[in-house]
Amino acid sequence: MKEKIEIFKGADQQVYITDLTSELKTTYKIESPEAYYLVRQLDEFEGLGEKKVQEFIGIEAQKARLDGDSKQVANRYLQKRFGELPIVIDGVTSIIGIFPDGIIQLEKHRSKGRFVYSREKRPLPDVKGCSFEVDDYKRFQELINLEDKGDFLLLTTCIVSAMGRQAEYPILGVFGAAKSAKSTLCKFVQSLIDPTTTELGSQCSNRDDLAVAVSNVHLLTIDNAASLKPQIQDALCQIATGGTYVKRKLHSDSDTVRVDLLTPVLINGISNPLNQEDLASRAITFELPKVKSPKSKQSLLEEFEDALPSIYAGLLELIRRVYLKLPDIQVDESPIRLVDYYRMGIAISEVFGEDEAFFRIALKRNQRRSLVDQIENSVVASIIKEVFDDEGKELRLTYGEFVRKFELKIQPRQLGEELRRLAPALRIVLKISFEELGHKRNGNLFRLKKVKSKKKK
Repeated sequence: MKEKIEIFKGADQQVYITDLTSELKTTYKIESPEAYYLVRQLDEFEGLGEKKVQEFIGIEAQKARLDGDSKQVANRYLQKRFGELPIVIDGVTSIIGIFPDGIIQLEKHRSKGRFVYSREKRPLPDVKGCSFEVDDYKRFQELINLEDKGDFLLLTTCIVSAMGRQAEYPILGVFGAAKSAKSTLCKFVQSLIDPTTTELGSQCSNRDDLAVAVSNVHLLTIDNAASLKPQIQDALCQIATGGTYVKRKLHSDSDTVRVDLLTPVLINGISNPLNQEDLASRAITFELPKVKSPKSKQSLLEEFEDALPSIYAGLLELIRRVYLKLPDIQVDESPIRLVDYYRMGIAISEVFGEDEAFFRIALKRNQRRSLVDQIENSVVASIIKEVFDDEGKELRLTYGEFVRKFELKIQPRQLGEELRRLAPALRIVLKISFEELGHKRNGNLFRLKKVKSKKKK
């Protein structure tokens, strides 16, 4: 029987049943009529009455509820294996299956309880009649403010990674000044990965809000992020790499609520708020320039909607080819972080007709450029660079003393936040370390010190 059905508790504490004999591994809520008929047709219940079937469902559902573990039931993604085909994308009115030998789109009956999906979900693009050519996906680059070929490869790798169930995800950050079309790019990316709602999500103020958001969407979006609290950044890192959120259930002394945290994250804003080193090292970020010849937002959206079916079909074909290549991808040198993303990027490079070196150079350039942009766009970093260019080796001050000495129009607390955000960039780009030394009589003390370069042997 275990080879035919799987009954489990989802992250939302609901119980589900999966038909393991179905090619699409269809999932239903345990209370649905489809769940009853799925169990009823098992050989073990042949000739038995309805009461026996209902008793079995009730007992197994209770076992699943009492089980401490829970599985994420993503709104669009029923496939739980990593690095394998098929990938099954579940929409409102249709299902798309990506199989080793091709891609299919099937209509589905929308009766209550038949499939798991968000009430706000929009239909998937209709790819019937499309040619399924990878070159059709490349049309996407013409509609976004991202001209560099290497950057488009990195963005595509983020999208393809997010379309499957991974062991970890990169944080995708899109930043830029006004009129850089960053929100437009993010909406387009959301339409490809997880068209759950029509708008990008607002900031979550606490871990509870994040846990609720993660349990209802596959792509967590944070729009117009000017700053992120340290505890939110810690939670985002856990969401990208996988973890569990546990909290006492309301109106209960001993019951708990558990939510599995593992989903892609998309952030946009004017400046990069990712100042925690652990989170920043898992991020792929883009600083968009102002659009040279801006189009009206409405006309751009209409152009994208018209091209979406062919772009989406090309993306599906790209995913199919990439997952066929992944088992043969051997990486000799990979970063400590984002190893799966690195392998995915190499596979995409090969499908695009490039080699591993092209992806590796694009990734290193992106990571360094994001740090350089932070230095160039910060008044505080410019002051520090000037001080250390004049043969300075160490600077030890309180935040208040630094503000007064260089006549900054910010509060000492804001200076501390800025230095913590700049710490990775200062260390890597300017070779200057930042260290907080604790509270002293006249304020919070910190030290900036020139890092000695390692001598090459």
